[in-house]
Amino acid sequence: MEVPNIGSLNTTGQGGFNGTELGNFTGDLFILMLALSCPSLLICLLGIAGNGIVLWFLCLSLKRNKFTVYILNLAVADLTILLSSFVALLYILFVPIVVEVSYFVTNALFILRLLFFFGFTTSLLLLTAISVERCLSVLFPIWHRCQRPKHQSSFICALLWMSSVLLTALECIICSEEDYIYRSQDCTVMQIFIAIFYLLLIPPIMVFSSLTLIIKIWRTSQRRFSSRLYMVIIITVIIFFIFSIPVQILNMLWYFQVLSHRFVSFLVVCYLSIFCASINSAVNPFIYFLVGRHNREVQGLKGALHRVFKDEEETRNEEETPNLHVSRG
Repeated sequence: MEVPNIGSLNTTGQGGFNGTELGNFTGDLFILMLALSCPSLLICLLGIAGNGIVLWFLCLSLKRNKFTVYILNLAVADLTILLSSFVALLYILFVPIVVEVSYFVTNALFILRLLFFFGFTTSLLLLTAISVERCLSVLFPIWHRCQRPKHQSSFICALLWMSSVLLTALECIICSEEDYIYRSQDCTVMQIFIAIFYLLLIPPIMVFSSLTLIIKIWRTSQRRFSSRLYMVIIITVIIFFIFSIPVQILNMLWYFQVLSHRFVSFLVVCYLSIFCASINSAVNPFIYFLVGRHNREVQGLKGALHRVFKDEEETRNEEETPNLHVSRG
């Protein structure tokens, strides 16, 4: 998912907006934009706080295991999206009253778009890795429990971060601000590749993994530790499909000029993209808490997070202990 290049606000000619459109701002329009921005700004702030709390507990309070390594990295990626979205919203909100946009500001906004792309790509790759990891644990439980490399999660996360850096570097080199605005041939090829990656490659993997986990939950409904962990993954994937896939399609339609390139259309695509990306990145901590406290009395957020992220071996020991007491009685 990408936010349409905000630099086009200050560009005339093909793909940009002329001075007449930008000069039509009124106080009423500013109030409307403020009203549209406030929900996303609030979501960003809540998401930054939520992911910050998750990072705090995972780094300082909770025992590290193969699953929490992914969640910690996912929280960092989501924070990147939320921070860049927050700044982008402030810019879109106040650009009407800026008479002269400096070269520094224009380049800062290009960097902001790359940060958003970097965070979203990393988050997508990590979510896919989490889904595949749990799917493998269901399909090959003995291998996953006994032969899985100890530091596999850390290695995979490092590999995914490097892959995201590579994709972002390609985006930066091939789709510079000018290339994006004027839709150069190389940039168009890059956008097609991104669309295939986001819409045709990753979603089928997520769907297969999620269906496998759903079947696992249905067959082992008595084992609540599995259900909680798998439920977190399934809900997160569903929210990704609801809030990310449609907006990615909308962004591609906007880039290829299927949608009108009037300023109003630009605002709609920008606000919708940032709003959906903010929800997608901000909601994860709340999912962890709600699933962790489901049907149980949990003392605080730390207890809920511990219940969701506890190691499987630790949970097996907890489940076997009551059964042992019952058999002795």
